[in-house]
Amino acid sequence: MNYQVIAFGDSYNDIGMIQEADQGFFFRPPASVTTDFPAIPVTQTYGELKTMLLSLLDA
Repeated sequence: MNYQVIAFGDSYNDIGMIQEADQGFFFRPPASVTTDFPAIPVTQTYGELKTMLLSLLDA
């Protein structure tokens, strides 16, 4: 079907989803999550979230 999946979440329960997506990142996660998963990109504000989503949709 040629779909691309973009996923974002904020905690441990979202790790599997983020890792399985074509593009995944954190949105406002606690420090412990980013420490445990440093390879996953992080956004902290709604402006950063918008920028990340738009950049992925344009790609």
